[in-house]
Amino acid sequence: MFRIKFLPHTADAKFRVTGDSLEQAFIGAAKALTKVMTDDVVKPVFKKLVSVKARTLEALLYDFLQELVFLLDVEGFLMSRVESLTINKHAKAEGFVLKAVVLGDKVTNYDVKDVVKAVTYNDMVVEERFVNGRKVFVVQVVVDL
Repeated sequence: MFRIKFLPHTADAKFRVTGDSLEQAFIGAAKALTKVMTDDVVKPVFKKLVSVKARTLEALLYDFLQELVFLLDVEGFLMSRVESLTINKHAKAEGFVLKAVVLGDKVTNYDVKDVVKAVTYNDMVVEERFVNGRKVFVVQVVVDL
């Protein structure tokens, strides 16, 4: 389970996601990325596989979301939901591997209010916190519109 909160930002879009696990926080960030672009309910028509590797969790989040922006730019794919997502420590080198299956549809079928041009490292957060004695994961992202 995750919770998305949109935060004020002067020119771009900023959001914070709290998840019960690191994977849920990343899934919520992907969903928030879609919510920045449209209020429509995107249908899960097509399936895409996403795989990224990075040395840090911040870089992993950046690369994952940037891959969704790339799919939008190149293939016109607008994400509906994440069907599955795993994050593992990279076995042979320092860092992490993310593998996800995302569902979505052609962007031309929806009313897009803002187009995300890029993900940024500005104000990016990936951290584990304890809230009321419970461990949660928080990610925060600013995207360039």
